[in-house]
Amino acid sequence: MIEVEKAIGRIYAQMGEYNISGLALAKASGVTRVALSNWRHGKSTPSLDKFLAVQFALDALVAEKRAKSNVQA
Repeated sequence: MIEVEKAIGRIYAQMGEYNISGLALAKASGVTRVALSNWRHGKSTPSLDKFLAVQFALDALVAEKRAKSNVQA
């Protein structure tokens, strides 16, 4: 497995862990849901700027989920 595939796998694993949908990540990152799916299934490879946009958006969504979880606890 190449490094890009591993990195995309980690994104999807974190999405699953925090129950973040592809649509939510697509909206937050500005990358289409179809592009995310294509990355996941090996149909295309993300450019560095798109990958980083997705990773930063995911980090923000995870932080929001954690903050809400701490408020409810």
